[in-house]
Amino acid sequence: MYFSYYFGGKAAEGGTTNTTNYFSNTTAASFEKKTYKNMYPHINLVLYHNLYGSLEYDIIVNPTGKISDIKLQYSDATSLQLNTDKTLTTKTPYGRTNENAPVTIEKETDNSISTAFALKDNKLSFSAANYNDIIVIDLTLI
Repeated sequence: MYFSYYFGGKAAEGGTTNTTNYFSNTTAASFEKKTYKNMYPHINLVLYHNLYGSLEYDIIVNPTGKISDIKLQYSDATSLQLNTDKTLTTKTPYGRTNENAPVTIEKETDNSISTAFALKDNKLSFSAANYNDIIVIDLTLI
């Protein structure tokens, strides 16, 4: 399954990059964990695989960052749909993926913050309850 996010030309920092041979003469770069610092002002993006092999990404919003600045554009998507169970379905020419509803915590207190996807003009953003600390929006492709 392939689709791409638009990261505004930002380069990843850290993490380990591996090369995986999927076919006899084709290789593709893979990673354990990648961090994109300041994807938006004071907001970082961390991509990694969880214990079950699913791709997860965390959006880390620092105290001076604004969650309203986050706008994810799915460049190869033919449609994005918010479902009644609060998940997101993305359809592409290559197939379909789903993302769990966002789970958000305040980093220092571990308090859960109510967060939801918002969709406007085929761009994904988030709405969240008030918070006072660094928050981590935890997202998983399923």
